[in-house]
Amino acid sequence: MEKGPQIRFVGGASTEKKRQIKKEIERALYDHYPTISKEDLEIIKKEERPKTEMELGLFDYANKESNILMERAGLPSYDIPAENFHMLSPNSIMKPSEEIV
Repeated sequence: MEKGPQIRFVGGASTEKKRQIKKEIERALYDHYPTISKEDLEIIKKEERPKTEMELGLFDYANKESNILMERAGLPSYDIPAENFHMLSPNSIMKPSEEIV
């Protein structure tokens, strides 16, 4: 299993723009902490709770099923680690970001 999908672009965008978008996507997939604002990181550090066994099981199931879909589409499978998901209480002051990373 590879680290992630091979990201490629088609269309009329410039080579530089394609490179920039690829870098942003890879950073969001594999090193997402730099994409989170300092304010949101502080909230995550303060309010993140441990994942339950059920949640870990659901992440694992979703990961396996998405890999099956990737393989059916002729693409290499890749893991999305549970560490990429942050569980916050519903009362958290953090609001969903409108920014697309």
